[in-house]
Amino acid sequence: MKILAIDTTTSLLSVAAGDRNSFSISELYGGLRHAENLPSVVEKVCSNMGLVLQDFSLLGVCLGPGSFTGLRIGLAFIKGLSASLSVPFIGINSLDVYASACSYIDLPVLSVVDARKKRFYAALYMSGERISDYLDADRDVLCSLIEPYKRVFLTGPDAGILKYRWFEGDDRFILLSSVVMGPGVSLINMTESVYKSHGAAPANTEPFYLRLSEAEIGITRSKTIS
Repeated sequence: MKILAIDTTTSLLSVAAGDRNSFSISELYGGLRHAENLPSVVEKVCSNMGLVLQDFSLLGVCLGPGSFTGLRIGLAFIKGLSASLSVPFIGINSLDVYASACSYIDLPVLSVVDARKKRFYAALYMSGERISDYLDADRDVLCSLIEPYKRVFLTGPDAGILKYRWFEGDDRFILLSSVVMGPGVSLINMTESVYKSHGAAPANTEPFYLRLSEAEIGITRSKTIS
């Protein structure tokens, strides 16, 4: 089964193509210009594998939490491909994907995405299994979350931001250089496993948000005032 999967959750654009045994991965830091960069990055990984879009039998996309704009771009792109190619797609949680790359670690893993406004989207995992809620967390919440543990491994493209913004010099938070980049082959592996266990995503699949967008906050405030 040939799979094409993408992550536009953060400023790091990640695209993976192939299967569990043979794959190509491309990752590009481009701010949030994913709409501009995504087609060429997809073309690159396809070329590396000697594949064309018609060769894929399954598509995957990270649904969030993450950048509101990035999530909409990625989901719209995959939905468009799914419809044009008549190929099923899967939506996967970005925090789950980042944590899955660390499932071999026999210690708690904190998967994070920078949520701006001095907050992080986060979830805690043990041996690949999530053991907390998905959180929109400030520093105090994260400290409470990891309080029972002597050490916690950080993962995700924004793990370095978290470490050096709030916990530089704190030995409880361990930053692994091998897992602070994008999800890589975990995109392919999780897309396949979710498809086998749950089937294809419905056409009306929406991004996974942990907070309202600025536009939604504005609408809510307007309704409250009126």
